[in-house]
Amino acid sequence: MLETTETVMEIYTLELSQKDAAAAAGVTSRSVQNWCERDYIVGHKGGGVQGKNRKFTFNSVMQLAMTEALIVAGLSEVKKAAEAAVNFAHLGSSGEAFGLPARAIAFPFHFREGHTVFAVGPYGAAEAIWDAGIAHDTFGYLREKVGASMVIVDATEVFVGVINRLGLDLNDVMGSAYPEAAKA
Repeated sequence: MLETTETVMEIYTLELSQKDAAAAAGVTSRSVQNWCERDYIVGHKGGGVQGKNRKFTFNSVMQLAMTEALIVAGLSEVKKAAEAAVNFAHLGSSGEAFGLPARAIAFPFHFREGHTVFAVGPYGAAEAIWDAGIAHDTFGYLREKVGASMVIVDATEVFVGVINRLGLDLNDVMGSAYPEAAKA
């Protein structure tokens, strides 16, 4: 897959086969094919035609992994899980409007901030920082953003799983995405 010396910018230009994308995301190749045929997955190229193989970006792999995590957590409608996962995998967050730090696209917040949790509810999807040692009402923040009934996944754990399955060094990847935090 990738060498551990490559930077996060190279991760964003990554193209994986359907088999490798499924393995990195922790899902079956059949699920990937099924979700792509239904146009649930954003950012893949090719496929759908005999002899033309699909290629998947890192962002698409994160969408696949987040979709699976949301389904496992109880969001039974695959389309809704995949649509919500777009918010994490294909969109970043300046965070400033909500008092949060910036979040790199398809990445959790930096680990020094705490765990990144991703919630989906009737009003949409949102990410937040959870750390048992801080005086921040993560649940109240998420409830305000997505509604009282929600499915929550640990986005940090989803990301760590993908990075590990790609065979990358987690600290190198996070350090290249958040160079200022890596210096601290």
